[in-house]
Amino acid sequence: MKARSFFILMLFLLLFTGCGEQHQSKVLVRNFLNKNLVYSDISEDRYSDMDSTTHVTKDRIEKMHEITGKMPEFRHGIQYGVPTSTLMYMTVSYKITRNNGKVKHFQQTFYMDRNLTGIVAFKNN
Repeated sequence: MKARSFFILMLFLLLFTGCGEQHQSKVLVRNFLNKNLVYSDISEDRYSDMDSTTHVTKDRIEKMHEITGKMPEFRHGIQYGVPTSTLMYMTVSYKITRNNGKVKHFQQTFYMDRNLTGIVAFKNN
């Protein structure tokens, strides 16, 4: 009986920890977008479940920075977080309304450090 109760308790703890990290990553991405988009009128944002990867290299991160640095929708000189050996990632879709009223849709993958303290890189999908 004790083993069963312990198992159920551990299952609930894992569930609540995962939900907290999912929420934290959404807030991190949303704050990043609000800070770095030229047009901060974000709407209809949807977030995938968060997952982890060890397959994103330093060279790939630098290439993502180079490509996104040329995107006119984002400010220049974006400050990124420090990469960890395991990165967390999530795909986000949203739309922005430009000053001229035109709407543009985005679907991007955001890579975060393992502790969810900063966006390391992002790419268009």
